[in-house]
Amino acid sequence: MAINCILHYMLTTKSVQMVESKSQSRIVMKFAFLIPYYNHPKTIKSLVDYLSKYNINIIVVDDGSDHKSKEALKNLNIHYYLKMNSQ
Repeated sequence: MAINCILHYMLTTKSVQMVESKSQSRIVMKFAFLIPYYNHPKTIKSLVDYLSKYNINIIVVDDGSDHKSKEALKNLNIHYYLKMNSQ
């Protein structure tokens, strides 16, 4: 599922671009931090704050966290994807 989230992110933000010139074609990729997330409301803000200094997009994939953990993600500068935990 995380791979699907990454591909979705890359397609919607145009992170993969084909650059063509007269002499060559090449693929230019942008990077992002991918954070798997499950019930860590006390640490996610400090992690996102730390990674933000690199000016790279941050993708958080939530594996069905509880309500308190989801609340901790509000107001963070991230791309958020929810993957419901299959039990």
